[in-house]
Amino acid sequence: MIDDESPAAPLPCIQMSAGRAHDAVTGASDDATTETEPLNVDLTLEIAARSGDAATVVRCAAASKPLRRAILGPGFRRLLELRAGAGGGFVPAFLVEASYWERQCVNDTLVDTVVVVPSRRGSFEFGLETHLQRSFVPVSSRSGLLVLRGNGGEGIELRVYNTVTGHVASLPTMDVRVDLDKQGYKEMFPPSLLSVDGAGRSFELLVLYKSMGSYQLRSKIHSTISSEEENNGRWSAATEILCPPALKLTTRETRTSPAIIGRTVHWLCVNRRQHDLVILAIHAAEVADVQATATVIELPQELLASMADRPSYDVHPHANSLILAATAGGKKKKLSLVVAEKLVISVWTLQPELGSTGSWSRQVVIRRREIDRKLTAGLDAYQPIRFDVFGEKSGTVLFWMKMVGLVQLNIGTKKARVLYRCDDDIGRAFLHEIDLVYLLQSMKPF
Repeated sequence: MIDDESPAAPLPCIQMSAGRAHDAVTGASDDATTETEPLNVDLTLEIAARSGDAATVVRCAAASKPLRRAILGPGFRRLLELRAGAGGGFVPAFLVEASYWERQCVNDTLVDTVVVVPSRRGSFEFGLETHLQRSFVPVSSRSGLLVLRGNGGEGIELRVYNTVTGHVASLPTMDVRVDLDKQGYKEMFPPSLLSVDGAGRSFELLVLYKSMGSYQLRSKIHSTISSEEENNGRWSAATEILCPPALKLTTRETRTSPAIIGRTVHWLCVNRRQHDLVILAIHAAEVADVQATATVIELPQELLASMADRPSYDVHPHANSLILAATAGGKKKKLSLVVAEKLVISVWTLQPELGSTGSWSRQVVIRRREIDRKLTAGLDAYQPIRFDVFGEKSGTVLFWMKMVGLVQLNIGTKKARVLYRCDDDIGRAFLHEIDLVYLLQSMKPF
């Protein structure tokens, strides 16, 4: 299903007063001359759960104490889980907005500007300061947090921006000498937000990089509840990651965020030695050790054969045509790949089997020609696709398609939407999600 309507005007920011929220739910107003009968609590909960809108749920929670208690209770969570089950384990309401970096010429100077595309029914305010936009580049995101890396200088300088609260966490600079590749880029993998509470108040960040010829991993736990002195503590000691000698890895060509299953982090990499794509898996429980061994997962040949080869210069022809994803698999998530095949966009899921390396299953999400016929009639349906990010809570993937623009596709609902039409490539795009249950639990009582 395709939807190319212009985004509806966003509702007011969800951080509204309890009084205004009460009016929105009950229909009361300052000018009301007669009292209105408030909606039944159970009916209101059902409406909120079916709304598919984060702002509506938060407004309901702020409207009254009985509604707040009910929304924070297990019954409402079950309603959300039922909706998630109907959507392939995803809850589209957890997607708040998307953003992308656009390069503009201002006074003869190239300036990177953040462009925000809100969800249809509501939006949080995205207020990243201008100096951060100019001095830092986005490198990964998860659960409403955006990781930014400093443009230059020695070592690794990181900031974590909370798109829900607007808070920016300044992490201690990592004083390490990072190796450079032939093009002069730092050999650094996209940082991994291993754990994030629903409101983004605390998180654990893993950073994998190459220094003096060896792969090293460091971690840092940050919490807005802790004191500034505690948060300014050092990064963990470096853990050397042992990889098979046949590997010569780089992620510069893939540049997408890692997929996280439990406490195992998966990066999509290019093996330059054999010029193929592999998945590097590292279990975070081993970070405290001096050394840890990485697991390498090979991609099935049928998957690679299904993708169209594209002309490239020093870039793997398939590097941008697939992206890692964590999808529902019963009680535990499964490792998947969203793939731009020659004729369709599909999801390949790793099915672990006892005593073997596992096999991959394939499910078609949408046909390319259907997207182009409805979105951009007359254009070639097989234009190059570059995946940017996958939202593990909403099941949404963002990709740029040549001669089309930035497209949002939900693999659960199979609905697509053009966020920004353009012929040329744009900067890196990101999704901003929340977990309503954790967000509501973090709200102050009234």
